[in-house]
Formats: sequence, C-alpha cells, structure tokens
Amino acid sequence: MIQQSNDAQKSKVIAYREFFRKTHDFDDRTARSKMPVEQKEQLARFILESNDRIKQYFEVVQRADSSLESFTNDFIPLKGRKI
Repeated sequence: MIQQSNDAQKSKVIAYREFFRKTHDFDDRTARSKMPVEQKEQLARFILESNDRIKQYFEVVQRADSSLESFTNDFIPLKGRKI
C-alpha cells in the first residue's frame, strides 16, 4: 500500500503489519492505568450495557456476580518507511 503525502509529496509504504488480539483483565487494566473508581464503574457499565454483537466481538466476560471480568481488543502494529 502506498500513500502520497500532500504536504511533502513523499511516498510511504507499509513495510510490516501484524494483527493480534489481547485479553485484558478489567480490574488489572484499570488499576495499572490508575483509573478513578467512578470512571471504572462508568466504563464497566458502558461495556456491560453494550449490545450483544459488540460484547461478542470484544469477548466480554462477566463474573458470577455480573461484574466485568475481562475484554479483548485488537492490535494492528504497522511499520512504515519513506520511499
């Protein structure tokens, strides 16, 4: 894939790309990001109240007490270079 930059008129090419999914423990993820408790609760509600299609795509897992256990997201790292 080549993309032409409008400002510098330099061409770029994607030299490497990869796709992978990663599962995140919700409590661990929010603790590491130092998310305030109120925001954590809001985010959990937002995720758990999403429609089934979205929850299925992100592989949302709920605990027996209905709290959010984990979710999965996609990563697509790219490495480009000018040509």
